Amino acid sequence: MHANPVSMDQSVTQWLDNHNDELIELAVTLIKEPSFTGREGAIARNLAKWLESAGLEPELSVVTEAVRDSRPDFRDELDLSDRPNLYGWLRSNKKKSDNPLVLNGHLDVVPVGTVSGWRFPPFSAERAEGAIW
Repeated sequence: MHANPVSMDQSVTQWLDNHNDELIELAVTLIKEPSFTGREGAIARNLAKWLESAGLEPELSVVTEAVRDSRPDFRDELDLSDRPNLYGWLRSNKKKSDNPLVLNGHLDVVPVGTVSGWRFPPFSAERAEGAIW
């Protein structure tokens, strides 16, 4: 009888536990990056490097003009070259056609607004009360 292999979710959970400090530092780095809408390129490229160093397959893809023109929310944006989509693929040891874990999320931030309304300065990534602000 063969032992049951470790499931992907167990592997991911174990990896997260083993890299907690590194992930906190990554969060600090990301919080410090003012990646306003339309200027997400730098953070996407930096995060792609981090994903690759963590063993994932990063994929950066720029929205095409055809897609932009088909979406009312993008039509006013003339240049999408600094708004790449970033995907992080984690595949099992099986063949590539198996179901991978895919990470995807927003990299842009909204405008700061009135700084006096902030408890901590925007993009400071200050650590207080068990949180990163």
